[in-house]
Amino acid sequence: MVVDSGSPDGADDGVLELSPMIDLVAVADNIGVAGGLAVGIRRAAETIDAAWYWLLDDDSPVGPESLERSLAAAAGIDDLGILGNRGGWFRRGRIAHRSGPPPAAPMAVDFCLLDGALVASEAVRRCGVPREDFFMMHQDLEYPVRLGRAGFRVMISDAVSSTPAYLGSTPTAAPRSYWRSYYQSRNHLRWVLDDRSAVGVWGWFTREVKIAVAGFGRGGGGVRKVVLITRGAVDAVRGRMGRTIEPGSR
Repeated sequence: MVVDSGSPDGADDGVLELSPMIDLVAVADNIGVAGGLAVGIRRAAETIDAAWYWLLDDDSPVGPESLERSLAAAAGIDDLGILGNRGGWFRRGRIAHRSGPPPAAPMAVDFCLLDGALVASEAVRRCGVPREDFFMMHQDLEYPVRLGRAGFRVMISDAVSSTPAYLGSTPTAAPRSYWRSYYQSRNHLRWVLDDRSAVGVWGWFTREVKIAVAGFGRGGGGVRKVVLITRGAVDAVRGRMGRTIEPGSR
């Protein structure tokens, strides 16, 4: 199942040449990572009687045995909703990413990266798909937490395919991707506002302050980041979601 999210370069023909088994879902416009995952999962649920959905981004570095290793790690874990590669916990509303390499044995976390993850079909039936209105950023937080609140286990393991290093880092690690500051600020705040979580709002605030301060380091684009973080916060309060800033814009 491949979702073409508004590609302008004729990618459809190349994808269909790879295998007749590919189900290509073409979307007229760019709906981002969150939207693409939602569309793909829904299409798979309608057409395939599967126990698991394997979520991959366009740059997921998987190997020949990646799926088999992930399924083996997931086997025997009761009520498993999602098994990812990296993740972490919430501490008084603050996001705490687990440092170091992924654990050999499956470990319980509050959230995990969706890139490369296995998601149980039962979890999708009960909890739905990632929030499409996020467009991108923070779907790795909101969706696993939603599954966990529904009683499913959220876990990580090194058996799951590895992810690009930048996906496990904080937004400060990519100082030139200023537009990401907007989406991570907006989506995080909108999520905790929808959740009516005062501690979540505090966690959002302290994180954005940290990111903004780090942006004033060498080459960090501090002023630009502050502007986009603030704009994201305003749009979150207004409920202005979806694709509002073009990816790659400065």
